[in-house]
Amino acid sequence: MSTSRNLTLDVAKGISILLMTVSHLSIFQDNPTVSWFNTNYLFFFRLPLFIFISGLLFVPQDKLLKFVVNKFDGLIKPIITLFILFSSAVVVFGLIKGESLGVSYTKADIIFQNLFFPLWFPITLFIAQFLYNIILYFKKKHLKSTSTFVTIFILLLAVFAHFIDLHSKVLVVNSLIFFLYLLAVGYSIKYMNWIYLIYKPITLIVSTLLLVVLLYLKDDLGIKLDLYHNVFGKFIPTTLTLLCAIVVVLNLAKFIAKIPVLSSFFALCSKASFFILAFHFILGNKVLYPVINKLLGQNLVSNIVQYVLMLSLCILIYKVIFYIPFINKLLLPKKALKNV
Repeated sequence: MSTSRNLTLDVAKGISILLMTVSHLSIFQDNPTVSWFNTNYLFFFRLPLFIFISGLLFVPQDKLLKFVVNKFDGLIKPIITLFILFSSAVVVFGLIKGESLGVSYTKADIIFQNLFFPLWFPITLFIAQFLYNIILYFKKKHLKSTSTFVTIFILLLAVFAHFIDLHSKVLVVNSLIFFLYLLAVGYSIKYMNWIYLIYKPITLIVSTLLLVVLLYLKDDLGIKLDLYHNVFGKFIPTTLTLLCAIVVVLNLAKFIAKIPVLSSFFALCSKASFFILAFHFILGNKVLYPVINKLLGQNLVSNIVQYVLMLSLCILIYKVIFYIPFINKLLLPKKALKNV
């Protein structure tokens, strides 16, 4: 029933995080080929892959308060810390310039939302994991048939997702439902000990062939997926597409995990995933993009330099935070600080 954390999943999460940056960085947006490939292919698995793996690694707890505290510590605490630090800096700078406190804070809030908007993902993941833990807790207390419950749960999510379209400032309810759905699929596969099936050669072959066909016919079949913009096409073909893509990437990750240099790199990206999400936009677009383009021009070499520098700076921030007292406790989960 349980699955231990393994290098393959860390590599896959690292791949997912890096691919999430493609939509946000100007160096990729300026390249028509990359932008087209991202919209037509990468969207189908990069974010769902991370949620699916979160489902594989999900450990439900009967002590709901402890569960919330642990998840809050890893997902929400660093966002609040960044908001406070960033807002304080902008407000102080605004007051020095002679702006009123209200104007400075409003400006700080707008800038934070524009620069750190990728953090919608950990916020939604936190809410989805909390709700899913409650559902599993209820199931354990009141329902005896696990397989029946999971089936009904997934079917209900599928139905709700096509009718609910509620929006808020930081959350789209439709997207939250699909977060829950993908968590449920990942957790159910772990619970029923089906993980080994993902890595069977026949599974990879069938998934690859089916994925090629589905992507070729995606417009005819109504296959669409963009959780940030609340887009999920026809349920069955879209689900088949993302699951086939997840199987292919997990098998790729298993291969990469056997190569020490690459596995270490992607695993490090997985560990630094929050900092890559939080800082890749501001570092890549607001800091490096104008400077590198001015020095090297807009070409393949400058794009590579920008991406490598952006990624290196995000990871460096993650590493440096460990050695800054007090701040590290606010930006890093407690379990990450145990061995420091």
